[in-house]
Amino acid sequence: MIRNFSKNRVVLILIISILVLTVVSCGQKQEKPKEEETKDKIPQELKSMSEDSEKIIEEVEKLQEEVDKPLKYEDESKNKEENKEGSKEEGQQKQEKEEMSEEEKNKEKILMKEEKIYKMWESIASKIESIHGGFNDYQAKALEAGATEEDINKLKKALDELTLAVDKKDDKLSLEKLNQMNFYMARFFDFYKGNIDAEILRIKYYTREVHLDGMMNKWNEAEKNIEEITPIYERLDQKVKLEEKDKPLMDKLKFAIDDLGDSIKYKSEKLLKIKRDIILKNLDSIKDATK
Repeated sequence: MIRNFSKNRVVLILIISILVLTVVSCGQKQEKPKEEETKDKIPQELKSMSEDSEKIIEEVEKLQEEVDKPLKYEDESKNKEENKEGSKEEGQQKQEKEEMSEEEKNKEKILMKEEKIYKMWESIASKIESIHGGFNDYQAKALEAGATEEDINKLKKALDELTLAVDKKDDKLSLEKLNQMNFYMARFFDFYKGNIDAEILRIKYYTREVHLDGMMNKWNEAEKNIEEITPIYERLDQKVKLEEKDKPLMDKLKFAIDDLGDSIKYKSEKLLKIKRDIILKNLDSIKDATK
């Protein structure tokens, strides 16, 4: 009787031990996905630099629109026929005063437009100065995260060249240098695991590069740059974690990228800009969905 009790006790202990090990094992398996979903925190300085860069691109493009906007001049082709009841001399004096007034109004409009454009450049320069400060604050953290001196120097050079382009008030060159700076900035987001910011920035870079190539009639370069997007899209697709309702966003992005590539053959800068903006909007939607 005692032996049977001892045997039963041993069996019971073994069953309990197996159950405990099973529960622990299941718990460990359940915890693994949580580890995979963990995101490294991106330093605020780096995030602010990227956000400011996007704002500057928007401002430069608004500035371009302002520069291209035609002035509405006062109509100087008024009826020059003199009033038959008045003297010829009085009619000439009245006409001269009207023409002078119209000329002054037109000069004032030109001055107002120039002042507006000047203030836009000042706002852009101020934001670039902010990026310089943010980069200085971030450099030590970048090195700690794994950045090399080469990584630092590439971004520093791009930022300096952007500053010089803005100082010259060269809008096209400023957009080129902004895009180049964003490309080198993407490297720093690579150091923070679980985030998709680096791939988002790289797709934005090549998308904008295609449009910039179109602006300068570099259609062969545009063809090369569109090909660079596919492998980056595939990496993004592997990294991104979207809820079921947001998964179609990646398909929308793929269709938009294909559309941009197809539109190059038409050699239309305006068409490229429309396709570019759709991709940028899709990328922002994907990023927002992962927050």
